[in-house]
Amino acid sequence: LYGDNPQLARDEAMRSCAMFSMLVMLAAEAAGYRSCPMSGADFTAIGKCLGLDATQEICMLITLGREATHNAVNQQQR
Repeated sequence: LYGDNPQLARDEAMRSCAMFSMLVMLAAEAAGYRSCPMSGADFTAIGKCLGLDATQEICMLITLGREATHNAVNQQQR
């Protein structure tokens, strides 16, 4: 499909991963969870911890959890 264009293949993989990540976040919200995409992480170090090789890359990190209803910060925002 992408022939000899590895950059185009990588770009398409990142787009697909981003759309899947959005779907996971929407499904989590529908199930009563909160989610947040994370930036600023050391993706290279995380990849090494996960045992990823040079051909594999992390697209996105997502936090998932239930909202802490008795959190002082949450009380101020309401």
